[in-house]
Amino acid sequence: MLNSGYKKSAVTACEQAGQAYKQQYNNTVQSVTSLHSSKEHAKTLLSSVENLIGSISCKPLELEKSNYEISVHIGNFEKEILSIREKTMQDERTSRGAAGAGVAAGVGVAAFGPSAAMAIATTFGTASTGTAIATLSGAAATNAALAWLGGGVLAVGGGGMAGGSAFLALAGPAGWAIGGVALVGSGLMASSRNMKIAREAEEKTKSIRRETTDLLKLQRRVESEDQLLRKLQAGVFGCLNLSMKLRGRNYNEFAEAEKYELIRLINMSETLSLRIGEKITDVTEEGNISRQAAWDIENQKTANESAYIRLDKYDYMIAGFCGAAAGVVDALFVKNPEFSILGKQTDKLQDEIVIKTAQIFWQYDPRDKEDRRKTKPEALVPCINYLEEAFSVPYDARYAKDLKVEEGVLKGMTARNHHLLSLSHSPDLIGLIFSIIDQYSGLGTFVDRGKVIHVEPKKRSGAVPYLQGTDMPSMIFCGFVNWIGHLLSDCAGAGSTRYKGGRGTGIPIPFYELFLSANIGNFDGDTFAEVMIKVFQKGYDFRFGVAMAIPVMLEELFIKVLWVVRQKFCRRKSLPECIPTAEHADLRMMLLIGNGTLCAIDGVDAAIRGKGSLVVTIGHLNLMGWARLVTLAFSELKIKYGPVVAQGLHNYVVAAGGLLPFSDQREIQRFSNRLSASEKSLQEEYCLYVEQIECEYRQWCAAVDAAKDENLTAKERMNSSAQMADTFGVEEDRILRNESDLRKYFEE
Repeated sequence: MLNSGYKKSAVTACEQAGQAYKQQYNNTVQSVTSLHSSKEHAKTLLSSVENLIGSISCKPLELEKSNYEISVHIGNFEKEILSIREKTMQDERTSRGAAGAGVAAGVGVAAFGPSAAMAIATTFGTASTGTAIATLSGAAATNAALAWLGGGVLAVGGGGMAGGSAFLALAGPAGWAIGGVALVGSGLMASSRNMKIAREAEEKTKSIRRETTDLLKLQRRVESEDQLLRKLQAGVFGCLNLSMKLRGRNYNEFAEAEKYELIRLINMSETLSLRIGEKITDVTEEGNISRQAAWDIENQKTANESAYIRLDKYDYMIAGFCGAAAGVVDALFVKNPEFSILGKQTDKLQDEIVIKTAQIFWQYDPRDKEDRRKTKPEALVPCINYLEEAFSVPYDARYAKDLKVEEGVLKGMTARNHHLLSLSHSPDLIGLIFSIIDQYSGLGTFVDRGKVIHVEPKKRSGAVPYLQGTDMPSMIFCGFVNWIGHLLSDCAGAGSTRYKGGRGTGIPIPFYELFLSANIGNFDGDTFAEVMIKVFQKGYDFRFGVAMAIPVMLEELFIKVLWVVRQKFCRRKSLPECIPTAEHADLRMMLLIGNGTLCAIDGVDAAIRGKGSLVVTIGHLNLMGWARLVTLAFSELKIKYGPVVAQGLHNYVVAAGGLLPFSDQREIQRFSNRLSASEKSLQEEYCLYVEQIECEYRQWCAAVDAAKDENLTAKERMNSSAQMADTFGVEEDRILRNESDLRKYFEE
């Protein structure tokens, strides 16, 4: 099996990448949850600071305002968490509805759970006003977090809310990369082309590894933020312990050092409250992963919907009704060749086709005038005779006596069945192959009691062929044209029979000749092959096959039309998703049900009309409907179990051969090199990102360490706290740099 080794290696790599992503995904969620826990502790600590400042008497109005600003930042955090958890658990529709508004959001609520979902929202989310969710309180925080998880995250640059790339790096692949393993096991493996499977698996592997690296970067950023937040908490906690002696005292009685400590406490608290609202947005370049992940998730969601059979009662009703209606049409209008109403119409249609094509061939006949018919054929019989003469073949014997065979061979061959017994008369690939062989070997290929035999005709036609080739390609083409022309001469029956007013025996239905190999059983003294010959002799030919195909085509047409209507107007699908292809499992199942219903009615009708005669019963069966049913059933089995069979066959071939083909080994090596190069690029990108993060957080940590250094004097720590607040981006008018700034609060 060409490229089977490459396919196996690519699929295995994709599965391993999915597992690695899953592990990294869990680790990152734990880190985010830990960061959220640190924020909880920080808010509790800031509440203590708020209580301390509130207990100081004779404080100026501005100090009250400063305390209020910190209160606005911290909010009622415990109430937020309780409210969001209750709403997330109680209203599952709300969380799942997030998948409708934004695919990744549904994944977030379902996969993270209430606690982790809140952690995700407060870490990455911003409300529509631009305020960080972590700084909100009460119902505002609840509604903002749920709205953000509910789809606003995907509205990058619009929709009122933006989560940025960080959340998509976490929530996006949860439904995509992990699902990639299932994709390899179903959607990709359904393809019969190993190279295509391998290429798609390779691309998916690279995408999953990219997302895994983004998760790793996100985890590193979250862990750094968590460490910084804990360091800030430690600084505030130390300041708070030193300032606890100020609780309940009069501000005017504070010593200079005590005022310095109060300034430091306020600066560090301002910084901590600001940091709680910090959201993470920049783990990927330019945030492009947001839209890309959303598209990938949506595509995977669509693929998964197509991979599973989901029918409602209306789908079953539509399929059953269409199949039943087609079954009634078959029973009333198709019946058997002798009494078929539709069959009579298809006979007339075939006669017109023979007349038209014969006249066209005559008009453009390339042979000399003496070798062709002088007058244009007008009626059916002259047209049949012209086609037989223009496209003569060596395998057109009607009786065994016309062939050089031993006594008893082809004993039952007559003018009514020789088109069936001659394989070259079959209008399918088998007939084409044997026809070309017979034309250039001068022999005829027949089936005699289940065996294929090659015999020589006793007489050869002296007619000049319609087309003659000069080299192999042209000879094959001329043989093909000659085969088509001769089939046309026989499909409406023999000229002599039609001249006498009879219907004549046409050519067999495609692949009907396969029944001749079933020379088994005993049905009133006949084998099954002989029974099928008798059925053919009663008019069960190509023309009747066209009549049988009409109810089958009508049934499938109506099912597909109604399916498209439901897809578009009931399920609100896009136009590409409304194209009735085999990719849609629900449509495949509806067709299977419809054809099954048709065949059930047809079988009951045939059994009733057959009255115990196998020949009559089969004559009433709609072979086209049953063939279509078998085809649909096998297609469904191939989709479900084909990958397992293909993998087993591949393992057997590898085990039997010992080694893969050289070309396959070379492709595997190239695949390995490409993945190695991709992995190296991701590692370099990650190392560069970590270097940048560490540099940034080192500066922040150094500022915090300086502000809480107990080896410094109170004034030096105050100055360091002001520098720290400035480093973290606290607004200038919120930073206290000296006692004079603190005094201004009292005086204003």
